[in-house]
Amino acid sequence: MKVRASIKKEVVSVKLSEEKAVYTSLIRKIQDLNKDKVNYGKNFRNRYTKG
Repeated sequence: MKVRASIKKEVVSVKLSEEKAVYTSLIRKIQDLNKDKVNYGKNFRNRYTKG
């Protein structure tokens, strides 16, 4: 029984680490999108102030 319990713990930890990896990749994508928005906003403003 102890062996099964340890295997279950390992499986749970693997699942959690996989979910964590998915969430971190999503967070990175969102941060990248936000960077693009900020850069676009700056370029948009500069375009009108220069001209």
